[in-house]
Amino acid sequence: MANLKKLSVEIFNKDRVIESAQAERVAKQQLGADAVMKGWKIEAHDGKVLYYVTMHQDGKKVVVTVDAETGAYVEQSKSYKLPPEPDQGFDGRKTNLIFGSGIDMGR
Repeated sequence: MANLKKLSVEIFNKDRVIESAQAERVAKQQLGADAVMKGWKIEAHDGKVLYYVTMHQDGKKVVVTVDAETGAYVEQSKSYKLPPEPDQGFDGRKTNLIFGSGIDMGR
């Protein structure tokens, strides 16, 4: 007989949870209007259904947890500094261009 792993999966009624847009509003209320939502996930654990809303603000990332059934703020993670985005350059290549008079660009 094959070994079977026990899967712990909780199912929730989607009609009893708030929309992701409402979870985003709750996160913005906590962080400020300049925070931008970058994504979210919803999970059920121990009888609770929670949204984890990933927000970016002032070069930092923070995850705000919202109760998906009541819309109440639960907590937020420690904020982490985002890595710098590479310069897209004028031709769309991900590169850092250096301008100067003595630079050979190999063209």
